[in-house]
Amino acid sequence: MGEKLKSSEKEAGHEYQQPNIEAAEIKGPQAVEKIEVLDVSEARSAIEEAKPVAKEIVNEKPELDKDNGSSDVRWWSKELGRQNLDRTLTSVRRNLSAPERQLSKFIHKPVVEKVSDLGGKTLARPSGILLGGIFSFVGSLGVYLLARHMGGELHYSIFAATFVLGYLLGLIVELVWRILSRKKSS
Repeated sequence: MGEKLKSSEKEAGHEYQQPNIEAAEIKGPQAVEKIEVLDVSEARSAIEEAKPVAKEIVNEKPELDKDNGSSDVRWWSKELGRQNLDRTLTSVRRNLSAPERQLSKFIHKPVVEKVSDLGGKTLARPSGILLGGIFSFVGSLGVYLLARHMGGELHYSIFAATFVLGYLLGLIVELVWRILSRKKSS
């Protein structure tokens, strides 16, 4: 940067001058005072001389690649993100046991992650799972108590049927909630 400033000053007609410190030969506290005074005054004059050159350097914009047509410099990419994730996973896996390490390697494969993310966004809705669990618990408990009281048989498919019913009800409740919240905000 300093060499750039020197060359641009020479182009602009300014010569860079090394500060002259003659007070260093004097010994004692008087030398410190004299050096500070000389350095400050010389520094101020050098700053005043360099201001126009510095403004030109600051106002110059670097040329960007014309290939992508973007005006922003991209400093983060998917490749860097993946490398960062791999380093983090490697350091975390060092503290895991062997079975946990194998499970982590399987779970964090790109294919498994994409399928999991897709399932999380579409199928595994929290409202559906919550209401499905509540319905399956209440429904199974009710059928169990009725079967025990009346002396009938208990079919284990009741748990799955009530879970699916509660899941669908949860999805419907979430859909209605979103529709109503959009109308209120509009």
